[in-house]
Amino acid sequence: MTRSALRHPKDARRGILRWLFRAILLFGLLAVQSAEASDRPTLDDLRTRWDRYMVEGRGAHVQYAPWSAKWEELTDQDTRNGLPDHTGPGRGLGDVFATRAGIVVILPARQPLLLWRRDGWTILGGRLGRIVIGDGKIVELYARSVQHEDGFYPPTRIHDGPPTVITMFEFFLLSRSDASTRGLVVRRWAVTPPDGPVDTGAEYRVSGGLAYEEQGRRVGVTLQVLDSRVVEEVPVDELQAGGVPARP
Repeated sequence: MTRSALRHPKDARRGILRWLFRAILLFGLLAVQSAEASDRPTLDDLRTRWDRYMVEGRGAHVQYAPWSAKWEELTDQDTRNGLPDHTGPGRGLGDVFATRAGIVVILPARQPLLLWRRDGWTILGGRLGRIVIGDGKIVELYARSVQHEDGFYPPTRIHDGPPTVITMFEFFLLSRSDASTRGLVVRRWAVTPPDGPVDTGAEYRVSGGLAYEEQGRRVGVTLQVLDSRVVEEVPVDELQAGGVPARP
């Protein structure tokens, strides 16, 4: 029997062992991804957390850490105290996250086999405006964008940024008896881009404002979402009535 004939069975065994090793490794990766996915927060969990910060009237930049299954604060209090209290006139949703009332809640994307980003979500926004009406009640307008990170993302495209789109814009009208009390959500508006998800950066085309009409005892709400404009008037009596859920 020749040496080459002896090598063929050995090569075959090596090939089978390599295949088994790769299959076990792939199975392990899939099992880890599946376990992680089952323990991960859902988009509703992120919304609920964002709603809580809004109702409490405080800003936050938090991110879920899969390795510890805990939420981590990304900015300390000293840093937050150094942020501006408001964006100033003419600014919109793309700027409010960088204020003291800015709220950012991040669920990092899963990365199966390092080439794909799956199920990453970021809810970003904050307080667009605040006014004090005749009886001393505080009225606030909050807004946020819901951003989804999902798609092919090889290391060669790392300079392009992850594949992320905005799926929805949401606005909330809140009332507070004073600055230290929890807010009551009075109105909610949800706007889905008419032509489907839009690229990040579209939040700079989203803004809103409040105006108080003392004679008519109404609060005017103006929302600008991409190319659409919404104008509504809310009676002051409605601000004093029972609120509505932050989400339906």
